[in-house]
Amino acid sequence: MKKFLLSTILLIFCSTLAFGQKKTMEERAKIEADKINTIIVSVDPSAALSEKQKEQIIAIYVEKFKSMEELKKSDKGEEVIAAEKKEINLKCNQRVFKEVFTAEQRIANKEGKKNKDY
Repeated sequence: MKKFLLSTILLIFCSTLAFGQKKTMEERAKIEADKINTIIVSVDPSAALSEKQKEQIIAIYVEKFKSMEELKKSDKGEEVIAAEKKEINLKCNQRVFKEVFTAEQRIANKEGKKNKDY
């Protein structure tokens, strides 16, 4: 009886932890936007992202995460999925770089990624 009770408690504890760690797409996108801002600010604090830019980046990343989820649900082969993931990531990064960043932010982002001081 003790083993059964202990097993049940352990199962409930583990399942609670698993559910608690799942973040929404928007939360994950916000984390990505904050990482990008940290990289930029590490090089040039005056080039920090505005709130509007952060919102745009979050929207782009949410779209990316939705595409990735759809891709996971598809029944395509591993090689096809890997190639499509790479393309989705590339398009996302290009959109952020070209549509959202200013010239100063592009430079700061490139330098920050080279230096990895963030």
